Amino acid sequence: MVIGVKKIEAKEDSILKDNVTIDIFKPSEEQVTTIYHSLNTLNQIEIMHIIESFGIKIDRKKIRKKDELIQYLVYKFKEGSFSENLFNELRSQAFNPEIDSTDGFFFSFEAEITKVTRTALETFLKGWNELNPDKEIKLSSLNGRIATLLVTKHTEKLIFDQESMFSIKYNDEKRALSEIHFDKNLIYIQTTNIVIYSTIRTIIREFLQGLLNVKKVPISPPKMSRNLSITFNEEFTKAKKENTVHPNTIRLLDLLLELDSSGSSFSGFECVNVTLDHEDTIKRKDAKSKIISQNYGGGDLLKNSVVKDLILSNRIIYEIEFSIEYNYVDGDGNPRNHIVIVGITNDRKSSLRIFIKNSDYNLRSVIKKAYGELTSVFISNYGLSNLRNEENIKKLLGIK
Repeated sequence: MVIGVKKIEAKEDSILKDNVTIDIFKPSEEQVTTIYHSLNTLNQIEIMHIIESFGIKIDRKKIRKKDELIQYLVYKFKEGSFSENLFNELRSQAFNPEIDSTDGFFFSFEAEITKVTRTALETFLKGWNELNPDKEIKLSSLNGRIATLLVTKHTEKLIFDQESMFSIKYNDEKRALSEIHFDKNLIYIQTTNIVIYSTIRTIIREFLQGLLNVKKVPISPPKMSRNLSITFNEEFTKAKKENTVHPNTIRLLDLLLELDSSGSSFSGFECVNVTLDHEDTIKRKDAKSKIISQNYGGGDLLKNSVVKDLILSNRIIYEIEFSIEYNYVDGDGNPRNHIVIVGITNDRKSSLRIFIKNSDYNLRSVIKKAYGELTSVFISNYGLSNLRNEENIKKLLGIK
């Protein structure tokens, strides 16, 4: 028996593995080349994480080096021991990492869509894709008024082959998952790449224009604006001036405090890095002022008097980085926690970006789950007419 995999009982066109019948996958020459390319693109930890998620065990005493692992896996693929799903996963992780990233951009659109059905969307997309051969939108799911789409842009490019001395055409793809929240007029694009974001955003805009049969659907960054209510002194003879805090900053502070609320899966919020803009930064490129926690003795920067004074002077939080504990229950039912480093870029020109900076692949599934809950908090908080944490915002800024 070849090292690393349990004995497999072969049939004509399927295999019985651990009492489960699966189709035999015999890769073509092109697919074998792609498998080899995928494995060489991924690092050893990434490869192990993927194959282990498929229940494949490797004898690490006999297979230690990456080259040995690649040779073994390619051999087992050729033998027909692995499924096509594993091939697709390796290929996707190697060449479409954006599909699985813990990073993404939000933007809003101005249009009224009263009702959305799966049948109507699928019918429209079939015709839309036929009319746009260089673009493709696939409906992954429709949950209520939330549509999840896989959006792809195809661009034909040329490369010169020195061996044949001819130019060869190839298809350059830009692809990302997207969520359209029709009830909130909010769109999310999952990608780490600003170029891919811009490309996919344009395609989604064209899709919405076609769906609504209008010439233009206005798009903009998420509307982040909310004012604090008036606070009076103890004698109720004088009101304090809350209008010195920018409405955009108030909404962002409400989101950050919501992450640290009792009903959240997160706790222990600590701001470690913050960039503040002036009100007119949208017209000026040199107005950003970055504050790094080390310059102020560490700790939560939002509790630092210098940062508070800047916020109370109508400065806008452009970018913030913070550490926070993610509390979850593992597969054995045990409570666990893991510190994640989160970044939010509040770009009033194009988007709001939320990302997790952690890169420990061994904790990939935990980080992905944490990221999903982070974006869910933002989405649920977005568009509310009231602030969920107004009193705590005032307390934080020393207004109350």
